[in-house]
Amino acid sequence: MRITGLNLQDFRNIASASLEFKDTNEFILGANAQGKSNLLEALSLVTALRSFRTRDIGDMVRFGTGAARLRYLIDHEKEGTSEVFCELMPSRKEISLDGQKVKRLGDFLGKFPSVVFSSQDIQFLRGSPSLRRRFMDLSLSAMDAEYYAALRDYHRSLKERNALLKQKPSPGAAELSSFEKMLAPAAAVMVKKRQQLTAALCDEMGAAYREISGSLEQPSLRYKPSTNYRSEDEFLAMLEKNRPRDLVYGSTQSGPHRDDFVLVLGDREAQPFSSEGQQRSLVLALKLAQVDWFRKHSGLKPVILADDILGELDNARREGFWRALPRDLQVFATGTAPPPDDPIQSWSFLGVEKGVFFNLPEIKSS
Repeated sequence: MRITGLNLQDFRNIASASLEFKDTNEFILGANAQGKSNLLEALSLVTALRSFRTRDIGDMVRFGTGAARLRYLIDHEKEGTSEVFCELMPSRKEISLDGQKVKRLGDFLGKFPSVVFSSQDIQFLRGSPSLRRRFMDLSLSAMDAEYYAALRDYHRSLKERNALLKQKPSPGAAELSSFEKMLAPAAAVMVKKRQQLTAALCDEMGAAYREISGSLEQPSLRYKPSTNYRSEDEFLAMLEKNRPRDLVYGSTQSGPHRDDFVLVLGDREAQPFSSEGQQRSLVLALKLAQVDWFRKHSGLKPVILADDILGELDNARREGFWRALPRDLQVFATGTAPPPDDPIQSWSFLGVEKGVFFNLPEIKSS
């Protein structure tokens, strides 16, 4: 797919913008805090209405206004020319597709895939397990309505069970059993699909890593679930067995909400043992594997959104990244300076200052 137009109103620092995108790739150029990342964030929302920068919808609504409005024009392999309209309000969001209101988010997920490459992606290695779970959850939710429903149901039931645990009921309380019967089937779906995605990403990471780094080391992604239980019945038995401990802590101590994922290079965990260059190459390889998985799963060409990552790579790795990226995908990239002349990638340039965008002539790096 290709995004051919985007209208924004009251989104972040952007009061109003009407943008048309050519067949070439777009490089958004400007100083820090002018609106470059805001544009990429807006473009990314069309995939799953989830921001790669915040969990709070209100953060995306321009200060002093009540709602942000986004309208996309998209050339789509399956749907033809599509128009998507999204309205973001601090407490809710509404979306329509070709003039028809989308009543269930699950019906919309996966139609318009994009993949964000951000300087913050390195936190997949260095950050908390919650960041790694969020990456996997967003990836699966964007492509799989069953996973999205299981994730939603699991966290609803988890919240209710934890609230009840804080009230210190007896371990045999019927209310605990009712919430556990809702948690278990959702947990079983989540674990199964996380295992499948982990295996699929592993299959694609190796070639991407070798292209970026020039190294023959074998990367992989390992799933580290918080419990060995897999089936619905096994989860139910585990939750019942763990009730005394969970009552002491006032929260559910085991389940998919405690899972983790680890990047490995060779036979060692990457975070404590690999170099800066190896770590960045690994994370890029993981995101390129996500691109491939989105493409295979949806049958669509994902849009690539690269938020200020070019300057963090040496020349060899930058060229390796572009070589590893399929050439038929639409790319939006940002930076505070023009990218170095690159034999692999060519750009159209868009400037931004204080939330106002303007076309720039072709720029040659010095």
